[in-house]
Amino acid sequence: MISLYPTFYHTFQCKANQCHHTCCQKWTIDVDEETAKLYQTLPTPLGEDLRKFMTVDDEGYYFMFSDKQPTCPLLREDGLCRVVLELGEDSLCDTCHMHPRFYKYIEDLELCGVGLSCEESVEKLLATEGDQLLFTIEDDDGEFTAEDRPVLENIFDLLALVLILLFVSLHPINLSTTAKS
Repeated sequence: MISLYPTFYHTFQCKANQCHHTCCQKWTIDVDEETAKLYQTLPTPLGEDLRKFMTVDDEGYYFMFSDKQPTCPLLREDGLCRVVLELGEDSLCDTCHMHPRFYKYIEDLELCGVGLSCEESVEKLLATEGDQLLFTIEDDDGEFTAEDRPVLENIFDLLALVLILLFVSLHPINLSTTAKS
């Protein structure tokens, strides 16, 4: 598998209480089965709260927010997560642990990115040196050949176009002209 990702991808870290627009609100967070089992067995006040706030049905386990409770009930007033503080980041469910990272697969190519709904992601993308966003290519199985190069170049071209459009939408260009006399 060939993986393509922004160079900062593996060092991305949530801003937590420094973020002005928390991701821990207004959506349903799926809880993977392994983490749900951990949460079900915790004999602590946090475990009691996790069980109280977690919904279980035929679809699995999840935390659901509402208009009454728009933020995660485990998010403290200071913007820090009780799960991270009391159990460590490794105890987060897969959804919380991976967000805002995402993966898209095209045959044997894995495109990795970060969601633009995350303040830190956008800051990392816009803080590139020399107006260049650097990508890393990993070729785990030695699959990359000379014949693959045109496909990868097309993907890079598409990514570049998307990033240019994003940049222009965030930094509009003033096209008005002044009449010369």
